[in-house]
Amino acid sequence: MYREFYRLNDIPFRLSPDPKYLFRTDSFLEVFANLQYGIENGKGIIVATGEVGTGKTTVLRSLLQSLDRSVLAAYLFNPLLTTGEFFEALATEFRLRPQASKTAMLHALGYALTTRYAQGFRTVLVIDEAHLLPPHLLEEIRLLSNF
Repeated sequence: MYREFYRLNDIPFRLSPDPKYLFRTDSFLEVFANLQYGIENGKGIIVATGEVGTGKTTVLRSLLQSLDRSVLAAYLFNPLLTTGEFFEALATEFRLRPQASKTAMLHALGYALTTRYAQGFRTVLVIDEAHLLPPHLLEEIRLLSNF
Protein backbone atom coordinates (compact mmCIF):
# COMPACT_ATOMS: atom_id res chain seq x y z
CA MET A 1 0.00 0.00 0.00
CA TYR A 2 2.67 2.55 1.04
CA ARG A 3 4.98 1.43 -1.73
CA GLU A 4 2.45 2.03 -4.49
CA PHE A 5 0.93 5.22 -3.04
CA TYR A 6 4.28 6.96 -2.48
CA ARG A 7 5.94 5.28 -5.48
CA LEU A 8 8.67 3.81 -3.30
CA ASN A 9 11.31 1.48 -4.70
CA ASP A 10 11.47 -0.63 -1.56
CA ILE A 11 9.27 -1.74 1.34
CA PRO A 12 9.34 1.11 3.89
CA PHE A 13 8.60 -0.73 7.14
CA ARG A 14 10.32 -3.98 8.03
CA LEU A 15 10.61 -5.96 11.23
CA SER A 16 14.36 -5.35 11.38
CA PRO A 17 16.05 -2.22 10.06
CA ASP A 18 17.94 -2.40 6.79
CA PRO A 19 21.49 -1.03 7.31
CA LYS A 20 21.47 0.62 3.88
CA TYR A 21 18.84 3.09 5.17
CA LEU A 22 20.62 4.06 8.35
CA PHE A 23 20.99 7.57 9.57
CA ARG A 24 24.55 7.51 10.83
CA THR A 25 24.54 9.53 14.02
CA ASP A 26 27.73 10.49 15.85
CA SER A 27 27.15 7.74 18.42
CA PHE A 28 26.53 5.17 15.65
CA LEU A 29 29.74 6.19 13.90
CA GLU A 30 31.69 5.98 17.16
CA VAL A 31 30.51 2.44 17.93
CA PHE A 32 31.03 1.38 14.32
CA ALA A 33 34.57 2.81 14.27
CA ASN A 34 35.49 1.12 17.55
CA LEU A 35 34.24 -2.26 16.33
CA GLN A 36 36.00 -1.83 13.01
CA TYR A 37 39.25 -0.82 14.74
CA GLY A 38 39.05 -3.83 17.03
CA ILE A 39 38.58 -6.21 14.13
CA GLU A 40 41.25 -4.67 11.92
CA ASN A 41 43.80 -4.68 14.73
CA GLY A 42 42.98 -8.08 16.22
CA LYS A 43 41.94 -6.72 19.60
CA GLY A 44 40.27 -9.94 20.73
CA ILE A 45 36.94 -9.71 22.48
CA ILE A 46 35.04 -6.48 21.88
CA VAL A 47 31.78 -5.59 23.60
CA ALA A 48 29.15 -3.09 22.47
CA THR A 49 26.53 -2.27 25.09
CA GLY A 50 23.48 -0.05 25.17
CA GLU A 51 19.85 0.18 26.16
CA VAL A 52 17.18 -1.81 24.33
CA GLY A 53 16.36 -0.21 20.98
CA THR A 54 19.52 1.89 20.66
CA GLY A 55 20.63 0.12 17.48
CA LYS A 56 23.23 -2.42 18.61
CA THR A 57 21.96 -5.10 16.23
CA THR A 58 21.74 -2.59 13.40
CA VAL A 59 25.34 -1.49 13.97
CA LEU A 60 26.48 -5.13 13.98
CA ARG A 61 24.65 -5.91 10.75
CA SER A 62 26.00 -2.79 9.11
CA LEU A 63 29.51 -3.68 10.23
CA LEU A 64 29.19 -7.22 8.88
CA GLN A 65 28.07 -5.87 5.51
CA SER A 66 31.04 -3.52 5.39
CA LEU A 67 33.73 -6.11 6.10
CA ASP A 68 36.28 -6.89 3.44
CA ARG A 69 35.73 -10.23 1.69
CA SER A 70 38.94 -11.53 3.25
CA VAL A 71 37.25 -11.41 6.67
CA LEU A 72 35.36 -14.59 7.51
CA ALA A 73 32.59 -13.65 9.91
CA ALA A 74 30.18 -15.83 11.86
CA TYR A 75 27.04 -14.16 13.14
CA LEU A 76 25.12 -15.84 15.96
CA PHE A 77 21.86 -14.09 16.76
CA ASN A 78 20.57 -16.61 19.30
CA PRO A 79 23.09 -17.39 22.04
CA LEU A 80 20.79 -19.78 23.93
CA LEU A 81 22.52 -22.91 22.66
CA THR A 82 23.98 -26.08 24.08
CA THR A 83 27.71 -26.58 23.65
CA GLY A 84 27.07 -29.00 20.79
CA GLU A 85 24.70 -26.60 19.04
CA PHE A 86 27.20 -23.78 19.49
CA PHE A 87 30.00 -25.73 17.79
CA GLU A 88 27.62 -26.90 15.06
CA ALA A 89 26.64 -23.27 14.42
CA LEU A 90 30.30 -22.23 14.32
CA ALA A 91 31.11 -24.99 11.87
CA THR A 92 28.26 -23.91 9.61
CA GLU A 93 29.13 -20.21 9.81
CA PHE A 94 32.85 -20.85 9.24
CA ARG A 95 32.10 -23.25 6.38
CA LEU A 96 33.56 -26.27 8.13
CA ARG A 97 32.17 -29.77 8.20
CA PRO A 98 30.56 -30.60 11.53
CA GLN A 99 32.63 -33.14 13.42
CA ALA A 100 31.53 -36.17 15.40
CA SER A 101 33.09 -35.03 18.66
CA LYS A 102 33.93 -31.79 20.42
CA THR A 103 37.63 -32.72 20.28
CA ALA A 104 37.50 -33.16 16.51
CA MET A 105 35.54 -29.92 16.15
CA LEU A 106 38.08 -27.99 18.23
CA HIS A 107 40.88 -29.46 16.11
CA ALA A 108 39.15 -28.41 12.88
CA LEU A 109 38.38 -24.94 14.24
CA GLY A 110 41.90 -24.52 15.57
CA TYR A 111 43.41 -25.52 12.26
CA ALA A 112 41.12 -23.19 10.31
CA LEU A 113 41.71 -20.24 12.64
CA THR A 114 45.50 -20.60 12.83
CA THR A 115 45.79 -21.16 9.08
CA ARG A 116 43.76 -18.05 8.31
CA TYR A 117 45.76 -16.03 10.83
CA ALA A 118 49.06 -17.21 9.33
CA GLN A 119 47.83 -16.08 5.92
CA GLY A 120 46.98 -12.63 7.28
CA PHE A 121 43.20 -13.11 7.21
CA ARG A 122 40.80 -12.09 9.97
CA THR A 123 38.16 -14.40 11.37
CA VAL A 124 35.39 -12.87 13.44
CA LEU A 125 32.66 -14.24 15.67
CA VAL A 126 29.81 -11.80 16.28
CA ILE A 127 27.31 -12.73 18.97
CA ASP A 128 24.18 -10.63 19.14
CA GLU A 129 22.34 -10.67 22.49
CA ALA A 130 25.53 -11.97 24.12
CA HIS A 131 24.22 -11.01 27.56
CA LEU A 132 22.06 -14.14 27.26
CA LEU A 133 25.06 -16.45 26.85
CA PRO A 134 25.11 -19.19 29.47
CA PRO A 135 28.34 -19.35 31.51
CA HIS A 136 29.49 -22.58 29.83
CA LEU A 137 29.41 -20.91 26.39
CA LEU A 138 31.21 -17.82 27.68
CA GLU A 139 33.99 -20.15 28.79
CA GLU A 140 34.05 -21.90 25.38
CA ILE A 141 34.36 -18.52 23.64
CA ARG A 142 37.11 -17.43 26.02
CA LEU A 143 39.02 -20.60 25.26
CA LEU A 144 38.50 -20.16 21.52
CA SER A 145 39.98 -16.68 21.79
CA ASN A 146 43.30 -18.37 22.61
CA PHE A 147 43.55 -19.23 18.92
